[in-house]
Amino acid sequence: MYQQAIELAPTHAQAHLGLAQLKTWTPTRNHVERLRAGLAAAVHPEDRMYLSLALSKELEDIGQEAESFEHLVAGKRAGRKLSHRAIEEEEQALFAQLESIAADRVQREDGCDSEEPIFVLGMPRTGTTLVERILSSHSAVQSVGEILNFPVQLKCGSGMR
Repeated sequence: MYQQAIELAPTHAQAHLGLAQLKTWTPTRNHVERLRAGLAAAVHPEDRMYLSLALSKELEDIGQEAESFEHLVAGKRAGRKLSHRAIEEEEQALFAQLESIAADRVQREDGCDSEEPIFVLGMPRTGTTLVERILSSHSAVQSVGEILNFPVQLKCGSGMR
C-alpha cells in the first residue's frame, strides 16, 4: 500500500518512512537511492525529517551504520524543531486569546469586591505557585490548589483542540 501511495505521490515523505519500516532491507533490495534523491529535493522541514528517518532505517538494514546514524540524528533534530515550533505557535495563540479575554474583563485596578474565582495562569516554573500562596494567605481567599484538568478544558473551550 505504501508503494502505491508513493507511485501516486512520489513526494509523500511519510509513505517513504512507512515503507522503510515494513521490513529489513538488503543490499540488493532497498530504496536508498530513491530516498537520497527525495531528500536532496525536499524543501519542507517535515518532509526532510521523514525522508532522513527512512534513509537511516534502510542504511542501517544494509550495514551502513555510520551514514545511517547521521541521517537518524538529522531526522530527529528536524522533528524536535518542528514539535517545538508547533508548541510555541499553539501557546502564543492561546495566550493571545487569554489576553484578549482578560482585557475585556479588567475594569478596575484598585481591587474589586467579588465572589468570582481567581485563576493564576502561567507557564511551568514561572512563579504561579508563589502567587497562589500569596493570594491565599489573605483571609478572604481560599485556595483549591492546582486543578490539573483546567489547562485541557481551557484549550477545549478556546477552540485550540
